[in-house]
Amino acid sequence: MNKNHFIICAFFCTALISIAMTSPEVHAIFGELSLSNSPTRSTVTRVNAQLRGIDVSHHQGAINWKKVSDNNIGFCFIKATEGRTFADKRLAQNLEGCEKNDLPRGAYHYYIFGSDPGLQARNFIAKVPKNAVNLPPVIDLEYDRRFNHALRYSHNKKRFIQEVRELERILRNHYGREPIFYTNARFYQALIKGNFKNPIWMCDLKSDELHYLDSSKWHFWQYSHTSRIPGISVEVDMNLYNGTKEDFENKLISQRRS
Repeated sequence: MNKNHFIICAFFCTALISIAMTSPEVHAIFGELSLSNSPTRSTVTRVNAQLRGIDVSHHQGAINWKKVSDNNIGFCFIKATEGRTFADKRLAQNLEGCEKNDLPRGAYHYYIFGSDPGLQARNFIAKVPKNAVNLPPVIDLEYDRRFNHALRYSHNKKRFIQEVRELERILRNHYGREPIFYTNARFYQALIKGNFKNPIWMCDLKSDELHYLDSSKWHFWQYSHTSRIPGISVEVDMNLYNGTKEDFENKLISQRRS
């Protein structure tokens, strides 16, 4: 191939790549494609995040919340309930410990597929008083073995959407806040994207930044399951907030309703 042929070939290849990147067909197959200079790509990374927080359950045992709050932890999400009847045995102590140390706190519910969403919502509401939290409620949406098998069938996907919409509606009406969805990339792509517009709390333990999500679509990022901090004797999940401390207070804390 002579030099002129090479230049012409390179030009047409570049043009074809440019067209493909904006093609609806390509997006339909691969989803949103983010470029490094995309204006919607998040600029919050593990390195430069201003606000970090943890999420806990009874697995962390007794927590010294004074030490936690003194070590640059800016918020906490606490496991409250699971399904229709389960309640975390350390919920009350963890909520009280956060409140006494002025640590912004929220609670989360682990959703069980196929279980009555109204009863799941009532389980959460009965265990989490409005005045015990000052962050929005969280619905934990992720695969388990049984759920993963069931969602191979389209009628179960429709059922999932209906159930979560009902659970979300009840919690939103009761707490006056739009619930946050905790999930992972695979679950988000398969079941949440295109069906819900709730703010996302994304679990991703491998990436340095969430390049596959528009920055407006996620609020929190769980990036570690093995962090160690003073006040907790075992490993704990670590998260960061997608924004500044001021943004966090204005968007989340200041909207609290009694």
